[in-house]
Amino acid sequence: MDSSRYMTSAVAAVDMDEEYSTLDAEFRWLLENEVPAVLKQLYQLLDECFQKYFKDSGTDTQAMKPSKFILSSTNCTDNIKGVVTVFQDCVLSADIVLRLSRNPHHGLKVAIKDGSPWELNQMKDAENHLCLAIDSVSSKDDDFQFTSGREIIQFADTIIDHLSRAKKCLTNPKRRSVDEMYRAKHRKLFQPQLPADTVLNFYIQCNKLVLAAHQLHTPHTQKSTSGGVTGSGRNEHSPQYGKSGENGVRRYEVVSQQFAECLLPSLTDMLICLSLALQLCQQLKDKIIVFNQYGIGGW
Repeated sequence: MDSSRYMTSAVAAVDMDEEYSTLDAEFRWLLENEVPAVLKQLYQLLDECFQKYFKDSGTDTQAMKPSKFILSSTNCTDNIKGVVTVFQDCVLSADIVLRLSRNPHHGLKVAIKDGSPWELNQMKDAENHLCLAIDSVSSKDDDFQFTSGREIIQFADTIIDHLSRAKKCLTNPKRRSVDEMYRAKHRKLFQPQLPADTVLNFYIQCNKLVLAAHQLHTPHTQKSTSGGVTGSGRNEHSPQYGKSGENGVRRYEVVSQQFAECLLPSLTDMLICLSLALQLCQQLKDKIIVFNQYGIGGW
């Protein structure tokens, strides 16, 4: 009986040793073959994204060119509409017509002329994070070889962080108060000058360029050395509609808001590119975690 148990245990131990050896060999193959292949694929994907959407076009026929788009009201009215020319991280020019609540039968026409572009900071931020990801991937040249699973996980987490931040720049616009939009230098780009009670703001929301128009009412003004309008701290998507705010400078009410948008195909492609790169990193990370569960990978 004891002999039988011993034989069973010995066979089990041999099987475990063989399984461990097989898994260890698979891990070594992954280090030497699959990881370099994934890094190469990842670099090509990210570099193509950068070259296509952020590199100065020059004579490169593959790079982006300035394109015109029609802004359409989100509520299917003519209260706000226009035409914009977009190139990379800038609105190069715009012709906009607004029908404000105080005079809905009269359209207010304003424009952004060539030579005074509206910079889309979200695009610039996304580019910066994308470049950080590219730099991290390119730092591992063809002769570099990871030595442990932990090292790969840390590297993948770094790339995932950069790419997630780049994607978030496009999908989650930074929240800005009405006061911030009122004081922004972009306000001075419009010709003729915007009325004192009107705020316009361009921003990116996923794969769309959005124009937000807010009409303000200032019941009374308090003395101040700084001037301006004090906002409620809400974002441009949902300012303090129909309510008032006050912070020692000027009291205001947001009495109306209008939104117009246009689809930017380049942003659709860019978000797909970022998602594919994130998927590559996560799949590689998941494979390493499986080996870690068996104690393989030099953790």
